[in-house]
Formats: sequence, structure tokens, C-alpha cells
Amino acid sequence: MIGLLFSMPQYFQAVRGVDAFGSGIRLLPLVGGLIAGALPASALAKAIGAKLTVTLGFALLAAGAVAGAMTRTTSGMTFIGLWMAVLCAGTGLALTAATAAALSQLSAERSGIGSAVVQAFQKTAGPFGTAIAGSVLAARYQARLDVTGLPAAAATVARQSVDGGLAVASQIRSAGLAQSARAAFAGGLDASLVVSAVIGIAGAVLALAFLPRGRAGHRLGSDERSLMPARTDRSGAGLRERKKARTRATIQSNALQLFREQGYDATTIEQIIDAAEVSETTFFRYFPTKEDVVLQDDYDPVIIAAYQDQPPELAPVPAMRAAFAAVFAGMTAEQKAEQRDRVALILAVPRLRAAMLNQFFRLMQFLADAMAERAGLPPDDFKVRAVAGAIVGATMAVLPAMNDDPDADLAELTDTALMHLESGLTL
Repeated sequence: MIGLLFSMPQYFQAVRGVDAFGSGIRLLPLVGGLIAGALPASALAKAIGAKLTVTLGFALLAAGAVAGAMTRTTSGMTFIGLWMAVLCAGTGLALTAATAAALSQLSAERSGIGSAVVQAFQKTAGPFGTAIAGSVLAARYQARLDVTGLPAAAATVARQSVDGGLAVASQIRSAGLAQSARAAFAGGLDASLVVSAVIGIAGAVLALAFLPRGRAGHRLGSDERSLMPARTDRSGAGLRERKKARTRATIQSNALQLFREQGYDATTIEQIIDAAEVSETTFFRYFPTKEDVVLQDDYDPVIIAAYQDQPPELAPVPAMRAAFAAVFAGMTAEQKAEQRDRVALILAVPRLRAAMLNQFFRLMQFLADAMAERAGLPPDDFKVRAVAGAIVGATMAVLPAMNDDPDADLAELTDTALMHLESGLTL
């Protein structure tokens, strides 16, 4: 797309003879196509997933470039406007969907870094696009330009650019040189668009090979798995990831100990930092607020992963019941005791109870995404959301039951709630 912004004004002005304003007007399909591709990208990604949306975008880009490679010095402006619009619609579709997919995979504390990386790629793409398209165009132009009979100095000027070629043609009053310069530039434009089409096809292949199958966030990423080496033995986390998990667990364990000893409100973040023997920067890297120390336990993505591992013939509720059972089975006695402490703390502190609602809403969205992918339905399907909401409601019922009986087994209560839901909620 950036390459077009470099080459098409020259085509319109030097080859077709329009002025700068007319050239700008003829570039409007480029902007219109970009908008037309970007606007439906989010809805399309929800419906068919980021993988297929980005792939479709690259395919449109390649199709527009292939059509553009048939542009001649006399091609109609409608034809040129159409292929520019298609190429840029593909660009807008792929760029928007890929950016959203990339950023949606990141946690809140990493979103700033991720956004900066995406912006860096986008800003770097402009110079690369101009350099690649310009280099191919220039090489093809110089190869096709006929400077037979021209003095060396005039030939050098003519080869530098189409404007130079037309200037030399005007000075020596050579209609043949002018026609050759225009045809050579059109040929160079065609060659640069062929290269763009190849890049677009490569982008489509890479999107199919590497982007997540469903909507971003459906499956537990390797980084998310690595945060829980003790809770799930499936990550193969490296030393760095295990160190992160230990640091996170140390902060939470010391915080819960302080909450038990002196109360939640009386405990400060500074005290937690001192007890865990970490820096302030390290604390806030993992937990933006004190509430997050209690609420963020990383179990939601693990539950989703366990759900996705269930046999496909299982209905949603039995599959979720099996997933919860698998996660609880992998927990140590210490981790189960930690979960009971968290439940008691959440129920005792109004701010935590209010914040917990956001956690439940997040879990419901995770469940809806996973269930929709498993059932081949769109994530915003009401039936999907209703089932996900019912499962979350069943798990919410466990909290007051734990409050009534602090010694109750969290795993058994959760299984009983889901079993009741599975049987049809009969009383």
C-alpha cells in the first residue's frame, strides 16, 4: 500500500498527464478500500477467526496486485480505481485483524510493549514498501527504456526517472522517447505489483500456518502455560518462565500470609514487597493493584485448556465438569488451601467481592469463546453465552457455600454444582 503511494502519483502525472490535484483525486479509491477492509475486520474475525480473516486480507491484497499488474498506459481509470480499492481493502482487513489478534493475546501489563512493537513494525513497513516497490519499478523502467541514439548525459538523465525521460524527450522533441518512457514506467509498475502479489501470497500462507485457529485468546498460549508449572505439567517451561512463576507465587503467598495475620485493609503493598523481598517494579509488573494479588490466580486459562482437551463427543457441561475435575486433581494440598483462603478473603472484603464480578465475567467470555470454537458457532451466539453463563453461575454458588462451611472441599462443591447443572437444575 505504501509502495502504491510512491508509484501511483508518478503514474497518474507522468504517464497519464494529470496534475497533482487530479492525481490526489484518483488515489481516493486507495483510502476508500483501506476503510472498507478495516471496518468489517473485527466482526469477521469474531465470525471466522483471526487466521482466516488475515488470510482473506492477504488474498485480496494479492488479487488486487495481480489485477494491477495488467495496468497499461491507456488503462481505464475505473479499472485502476477498482484494483487499488481491492488491494487496499485486503491491506485494511489483514492489518486490522492481525493487530487485534496480536494485542489480544497480551496481558494488561504487557499491552503497552506489544502496542509499541506493532507500531514499530507498521512504521518500518512504510520505508520497506517504498524501497521494494521503488527498486523493482526503477530496475524494470531502466531495463525497458529505449535510449538508443541519445547522448550519454541525456541517456543518464532519462534513466533516472520517468520525469527525467519525459524532460529529455521534450527537449529533443522525441515523441518516441516520451512513449518509451511512459511504457517503461507502466512496465515497472506492473513488475512491482507482481512482487507485491507474491508477498501477499506469502503472507496468506504464513497466516494459515502460524496464526491461532479461532479468535485470539481461545487457546492457552505457551506464555500463559509457563506461569503455572506447578499447577499444570504441560508447558515445558524454560528457566526464565519457571523463575517468573516462582516470583509470582512468592508474592502471593507472602501477601496471603500478611492478610491472615493483620487483615486485608491493614496490609500495605510496601509490606507485601518487603515480605516477598522483591522490588516495587517487580511487584507492579505482576500485580497492578493489591486486589489483583488476591484475584489473579491464573486458573481461568488452565480450565479453558483442560476443557479443550476433553473428548469432542462430550456435551459442553459434562466437558466443563471434567475440566474442573482435571484441574483440581492437579492441585497440591497447599494450593487448595490457598484457594480456600482466597475465597474467604474475597467474601470478607466488599471491594474484592465487587472486583470478583469482573473475574466471573471474564471467565464467562473465555468459556463462551472455547465453547463456540468447539461447537462451530460464533462466539456471540446467545445460546453459547447462556450455557457459559449457567456454568459461571454454578461456580458462583460455590462461594457462599464455602463461606457457610470453611472446611468444605472446593473441588467437591464445584463438581456438585456442575453435576446439578448437568442434570437439568431440578429441585
